[in-house]
Amino acid sequence: MKVNILGIAVDNVTYSQVLAIVRGFWRDHKKHYVVTPNPEFVIFARRNKDFLNIINNADLVIPDGVGLIWAARILGTLLESSVTVSRIVAQRFKARFPQLKVVGWGEGDATENGDKAILDILPKEQIGLLLIAYGHPKQEFWISRNLSKIDVKVAIGIGGAFDYWSGRVRRAPRFVRKLGMEWLYRLISDPTRFRRQLALPVFAILVLKEKILH
Repeated sequence: MKVNILGIAVDNVTYSQVLAIVRGFWRDHKKHYVVTPNPEFVIFARRNKDFLNIINNADLVIPDGVGLIWAARILGTLLESSVTVSRIVAQRFKARFPQLKVVGWGEGDATENGDKAILDILPKEQIGLLLIAYGHPKQEFWISRNLSKIDVKVAIGIGGAFDYWSGRVRRAPRFVRKLGMEWLYRLISDPTRFRRQLALPVFAILVLKEKILH
């Protein structure tokens, strides 16, 4: 079941359903991509129809953090998923498949000018799971441009998850995450995020406006 949040069609799925769906992607013979939108995605998508189409054409759209969970509740629907799923899915796959093989990695230019250089360093054999961490909307545009050129089962844009996995950035304490306040912890830890966080009040106003008008 899809839930419409200001034009973004979000899948209303539980944590276990997400894992089952991604396992299904892994087994079939098609290419898939997953997006994990937050309020910043929504605000940008309302200004950029190409980005909106990329999100809504994804095989799986899962809310990242509490912003979209709150919006859905205000608009009359309880979303099942409320975690940063990209990170958890990756960890669970590694735990479930001990023989998981990392076939390559690299950094590069997220623009079209850098596409060839990145494609050239990807392995030529089939890739099971490709994680793209350019941040939105760069990673989603990158997937949209290049998915047809890569032999991959599932491609997921994971934003800043690599920073956490590497230990370069510390996550908020568990009690802060449970309160849904990790965004504030991240802002205090890195004040340069202030400009990005300006999307949050805009998002809240739009959700409340949608609720009043409908």
